[in-house]
Amino acid sequence: MNPEITFSIAFMTGILGSFHCLGMCSGINGGYFIHAAQRPRLSLLFSFHGMRLAIYTLLGTSGALLGQVLRL
Repeated sequence: MNPEITFSIAFMTGILGSFHCLGMCSGINGGYFIHAAQRPRLSLLFSFHGMRLAIYTLLGTSGALLGQVLRL
């Protein structure tokens, strides 16, 4: 495949993905901290981002394993 087309597709995927993150992640983040005090505690921040990363890791691993199964 032509490298210029590949880079263009990757760039557009990143741009479109940023709109998804802006719409979804900011809403989840706002909903999570809406009842928090003006300055959220550090433990809330660590728990929110820790669980977010754990779920993304789980989903990524599950997708990779599913891809391996489908490939076989």
